Amino acid sequence: TNTFTPLPSFPGTLRPITDYNGYMIYIRGDRSINLSLGNNAQVTSTTLRVKGEVITGDHTVDVNANRFTVLGNPYASPINFGTLTKNNVKNSFYIWDPRLAGSNGLGAYVTVSYNSGSGTYDVTTSASAISQYIPSGEAVLIESADGVRPGTITVKETDKTSSGSDALFGRPSTAKIIRANLYEANADGNFGLLDASMTSFSATHSTTYDQDDVSKMNGAGESVAFLRNGHTLAIERRKTISGADTAFVNLSQMNKRNYRLDIVAENMGADLLTAVVKDKYSATTNNLTVDLSGTTHVDFTVNDDPASYAADRFSIIFNASSDKSKTENNKASLKKINGVTSTASVDVYPNPVTGDLIKFAMNNLKSGNYTMKLYNISGQLVATQPLKKAAGNTSATMPIPTTLP
Repeated sequence: TNTFTPLPSFPGTLRPITDYNGYMIYIRGDRSINLSLGNNAQVTSTTLRVKGEVITGDHTVDVNANRFTVLGNPYASPINFGTLTKNNVKNSFYIWDPRLAGSNGLGAYVTVSYNSGSGTYDVTTSASAISQYIPSGEAVLIESADGVRPGTITVKETDKTSSGSDALFGRPSTAKIIRANLYEANADGNFGLLDASMTSFSATHSTTYDQDDVSKMNGAGESVAFLRNGHTLAIERRKTISGADTAFVNLSQMNKRNYRLDIVAENMGADLLTAVVKDKYSATTNNLTVDLSGTTHVDFTVNDDPASYAADRFSIIFNASSDKSKTENNKASLKKINGVTSTASVDVYPNPVTGDLIKFAMNNLKSGNYTMKLYNISGQLVATQPLKKAAGNTSATMPIPTTLP
């Protein structure tokens, strides 16, 4: 049915937790809660405990052909979704974030999906620390890759991990991303995150809808998505923009109230583009300039006028910057030797790093004595290594300290 169904009345909750792959549970507190008060009951802290034999060994789950499948982490350890054995299963999942405001203040779904262009996992904006690593006791929703045939996914002992973050070695993501974050405006002047979607740009992505795109999961409350070829998407993957183009924002299930739509740009500032927000309803926010190096706030109101809550009210219009031709001329004026531009560069390969060594390629770098420094994500220096650079294009390696996670 593609919906959660209640437990059978018999035996109800008096069953082994392993009877199902996962559950959607609303936890209000300990046993002192007065159930007769409903949602008005005071929330208290509580601890959930699972008793029984620790599960080990490989576990295979059948994946529905054209409906969601619940995948639970069976181990007393986090698992790396990226290493799970997938047969006709999308390299993406949906996970519930209870810290998102949602329509009832109880949370909303966050989408996690592998980006072949950047080699990392994209995550729609969340309030909790969510990544490709699924915690012990957590369940997620997955889909078949083609939406036609069933698939299987196998969780192995080798998929266990001590990791809990995608930020390795302090290397920030270079993926070009536009995020659309939808907030509710509260009476106290604060904003609560309701929902989010994102578009990722890469030369390897397609200009049309394909299996790299991740559909938006329908929820009970307000939502924001990107629209392409008739598909509403939580994560849209598009070919890199070089000129005039449009990102179509899709709003749904809006209520009469004040909202904020944040347009967040990541790694878009160097692409020689300009962008504006198009608002079909309000002249106040129509043609608002988008900061392609940061966040643009779009405050708006939904009222009784259907145009104020139209699904296609907002879009983002991109154009080539007027500085593009100037920049191209500057590139052409660089000094060339034997037809090759003599600009110095240091590149890490492969990127992301694999194994125990960081490899560098140094091109057109002057000979001499250098120092290589490695910092962690907190900006702390964790390793240094001297380097005596010879003339010409050379390479070097730097071992990764064993003390790093």
